[in-house]
Amino acid sequence: MSPESDAFEKSAKYIEKLYLNESFWDNNKTFCLLLDYDGTLSPIAPHPDQTLMSPGNREALEFIISQPNVMVAIITGRDALNAKSVVALENVTYAGNHGFEIHFADGFIFNYELNQELKENYPKMVQELNEISHDGAWVEDKKYSLTFHFRAVPAEYHKELINKSTEIIRKMGFRPSPAHMAVEAKPPMQWNKGYAAEYILKHKFGENWQEKAIVLFMGDDTTDEDVMRVLQGRSLTFRVTANPDLESCATHKIPDTKTVTNILQQIQKRLSRRTPIQ
Repeated sequence: MSPESDAFEKSAKYIEKLYLNESFWDNNKTFCLLLDYDGTLSPIAPHPDQTLMSPGNREALEFIISQPNVMVAIITGRDALNAKSVVALENVTYAGNHGFEIHFADGFIFNYELNQELKENYPKMVQELNEISHDGAWVEDKKYSLTFHFRAVPAEYHKELINKSTEIIRKMGFRPSPAHMAVEAKPPMQWNKGYAAEYILKHKFGENWQEKAIVLFMGDDTTDEDVMRVLQGRSLTFRVTANPDLESCATHKIPDTKTVTNILQQIQKRLSRRTPIQ
């Protein structure tokens, strides 16, 4: 057995019996499911508009959401309204722009306020990035943050576009970070998906959320590591990656979105036999 298959085999054996794992499940606590979307609930697509959640994921999520003492949140780089439109599930909290905007299931809306300089520089940044775009490169404008995509661009232009976009993003006071065939520009604040995840849990349960909730998170990107880092030792986390040797703060590494579906179905199986909190 290769090291790669061995690494994923260990995770597969754990996942197979996840619904029976009494060291994780606690019927006296609310089950909280936190999820990334692109690359987790849906395979990465050439364009964000082309993503599609599998019927298996949708069916499992609909069941999970319908159960008592459950909270589900989507934490994504997309803007919150776009995520809500794409996922199209009610009674879910949607954290967009890596958590800079959060639309809670209870109707409360959180927006991280940018300073005046960043507000003024943002449209300039969008314009300059549009000006350097060529051969299929494009800007995904999300109002708080943006993604400069070059997936469709011939490989010989990638380095040029990465360097130019990174320079523009830094010049405008935003923080560049690598993504899947893209460069992301985020406000330079001490705020990310990890802080957003903790904010969501504290909003629902208070400062001592661990006493009231058990948490499972799945994500596939470097930005999802922020959630795994914040929740490390306090939750069950899965990193979707084809590389079993990738350094990660996740509890487990899983190879693909099909395994995400398997985990969701394990959760569905467990919740269907759970005794509700009295």
